[in-house]
Amino acid sequence: MNFCVIGGMNMDVTGYCLDACVMHDSNPGHIRFSPGGVGRNIACCLAEAGHAVELITCVTDDLPGRALREDCARRGIGLRYALAVRGSASCYMSLHTPDGDMLAAVNDMAALDGLDAACVRARAEAVNAFDACVIDANLPPETLREIASLVSIPLIADAVSVHKCFRLLPLMPRLAAIKPNEAEARALTGLEKPEDQAKALVKMGAARAVISLGKSGVCAMDENGGAFLATKHLYTCQATGAGDALCAGICEGVVLGMNAIDCALRGMEKADALLRNRQFHTG
Repeated sequence: MNFCVIGGMNMDVTGYCLDACVMHDSNPGHIRFSPGGVGRNIACCLAEAGHAVELITCVTDDLPGRALREDCARRGIGLRYALAVRGSASCYMSLHTPDGDMLAAVNDMAALDGLDAACVRARAEAVNAFDACVIDANLPPETLREIASLVSIPLIADAVSVHKCFRLLPLMPRLAAIKPNEAEARALTGLEKPEDQAKALVKMGAARAVISLGKSGVCAMDENGGAFLATKHLYTCQATGAGDALCAGICEGVVLGMNAIDCALRGMEKADALLRNRQFHTG
């Protein structure tokens, strides 16, 4: 399969507290620097599965930017259509409890603003040659709208965050699948129960809705119905990157013509594999 991913790539700075976190104080722990970003993580998982992947993102020539380029080359993620911009690389900083759950995070994705509608128009023909296109809500709203209007292949969207997920609302009728977590699905629909959220997302136009519920599993839905699916491992998507692996599996399922439940099961297998290998961290 051939995938085009349009979205964020950044340097992650991740802090893990050794003991219970004491807010407004310095906590002993471990700090890790690693390549991340929702789009990049999905591209990484797809490339590791043996697919041809091009990542359309903004790349910089500062130290983090060069490290991110080198990591993509090492992992077989193409940057042929990426946009070179000036300034600092995107960065994501998060703080976690000893068991890996995320307490808080700050993202600086200003560099991605360079990926505007004109950039998409210049690459639309190339994008339409892929089997599917994956987008994340880190992209500027006008860029997302331009993708929806110009790209004819299946679109799969990751909602990214409660703050940014609303950018996907105008795209719903164009989405072959949407992957929010429960908080994002609540923000998008105004509903409390995951089953109601998933039904609402499908009613809005998404062909498949797969809501990640952390340790409770996944709720998958399409026009023919859905189901709750339990996970093999306990995880929080934001803490481990399992949500990005889940999205990658959904992408494969969409290309193979699977329904929402089978897409979700395929994604959950990738999330389980990620937990075993812990090869990348979310952004």
